[in-house]
Amino acid sequence: MIPNSATPDSTTPDSTTPDSTTPNSATPNSSCAANLKHLPLQAIVFDMDGLMLDSEVLYQRAWSQAIATLGYAVDPALYLHVVGQSTAATEMILRETCGASFPITTFQTQWIQHWRTLIQQEGVALKPGLLALLAWVEAQGLPKVVATSSDAAEAELSLTTAGIRDRFAAVITVDQVAHGKPAPDLFLAALDILNVEPPHALVLEDSNAGVAAAQAAEIPVLMVPDLQPPTAATQAYASGIFTDLHQVRVWLQQLTATPFKMEIDA
Repeated sequence: MIPNSATPDSTTPDSTTPDSTTPNSATPNSSCAANLKHLPLQAIVFDMDGLMLDSEVLYQRAWSQAIATLGYAVDPALYLHVVGQSTAATEMILRETCGASFPITTFQTQWIQHWRTLIQQEGVALKPGLLALLAWVEAQGLPKVVATSSDAAEAELSLTTAGIRDRFAAVITVDQVAHGKPAPDLFLAALDILNVEPPHALVLEDSNAGVAAAQAAEIPVLMVPDLQPPTAATQAYASGIFTDLHQVRVWLQQLTATPFKMEIDA
């Protein structure tokens, strides 16, 4: 089931970057319409950066500062290619862009220092609609956890600074699993903690790598794009693409007006 919600436009058309033909209004997902299972929702898995927190811009600024300090110049759009990706994938992209001699270890140390300074000085804003969505989920008695590509120290600082750490039963971070997104490890670990099967959970994501990870874990997913518009692959799998978390809440409320059913590929 796909809601009628706007999606961002893109101006970078190629097969490895977000789809530039994304319409302003989502259309039914015909690839998922033919053969669907209908199962009740038992838990929700939230991504963190870009989905709940307006923090990707802080990461992007910290990245740019660290790269410039090291004497390199890269297209700011490079960051869009690593949103939601694992550390290993990010390092590979940096080496491909900046050369094999790029000082990864020094870069990692410096960008984290810049990021901590930014978050301590400026804080981190919540995404529109988050608090209302969390309140609704809690009113339904649905368990919820965070599964993030950030490491534990970053996640704890971000969620605590934003004032929402205590809203979640658990926070699963990239340093707790073997492989980051787009591998399914983070979401599978979340399911283990929640003790639910994939079809009974729902993932909320902002990145294409996150949607791919949900697909690999066979969990239904909704996307609220942040820096990345949805790719064609994301549009094909996601149960819905929304402009903000207010729309996510309204859609879930409409579904639960009758016995709640999730639609996923069989």
